[in-house]
Amino acid sequence: MKKLVCLILSAALIFALCITGAGAVEETNVAFGKYVSGEVNGQGNIEVTLGFWALEYLTDGLVPEYPGDNQDRLGWYAGAYVREVDMTVTIDLDGDYDCSRIYLYPQKFLEGTNFPSSYTVEISDDGENWTVVGQEEDLDGARSEPMAYGFESTKISYVKLHVTLLSSVADGNAFYAGLGEIEVYGVEHVEGQTDPGTTEPDPGTTESDPGTTEPDPGTTEPDPGTTEPDPGTTEPQPATGDTAAIFAVVAVIVLAATLVISKKRAVR
Repeated sequence: MKKLVCLILSAALIFALCITGAGAVEETNVAFGKYVSGEVNGQGNIEVTLGFWALEYLTDGLVPEYPGDNQDRLGWYAGAYVREVDMTVTIDLDGDYDCSRIYLYPQKFLEGTNFPSSYTVEISDDGENWTVVGQEEDLDGARSEPMAYGFESTKISYVKLHVTLLSSVADGNAFYAGLGEIEVYGVEHVEGQTDPGTTEPDPGTTESDPGTTEPDPGTTEPDPGTTEPDPGTTEPQPATGDTAAIFAVVAVIVLAATLVISKKRAVR
């Protein structure tokens, strides 16, 4: 009898663990294809528009090789005649998400030397009250890998990059700041759910093939502006956990068969 009770409890425990695993959802880049706006106070232009850069390219899923294809979608580029600026780039996630990490990708153009030197990374659930989750001061030199900022899973609807110091690399008499992509990882927020059961993703973006066209940011006066993102790319979808559910069913069947065999042996 004791053996029978133990087997039943074991079956219940395994089933509960499998169902929990099946409910886990993988974090995805929830910023993909979302609307990006920008603002500058004082000197500078929030968007250098020479056919190579635009705010919307920060969430298009591309960090193109340079030189290469997709030279008209290199990322975001801003400029000013002084290094100290007050520029903000804001991503509207168009919904509530439980997020835990943000990645800032350098451009392949100029080998990442145009990465901003001082900035904060901020999150908000209402677009008015902001929390700083990442900060850098006086960065210098080329950057080839994304800057990663992890934090406790938080419900957010907006992400803001606040740049206060442009790159030290001057082109003519102007300074610049540029990014290839911003990725925000999380899952859709569900009211009353405190633990989204997320798994850590590997950051990454699709890169293009090499080519030859070379942009020159120092020759044309930049114009401010924003453009709606291109909805033509498919957004990655979270995992469903079907495998774990199947495993749970198989485990219960095996344990049930074991119970029947054990009971028959006891009768004999």
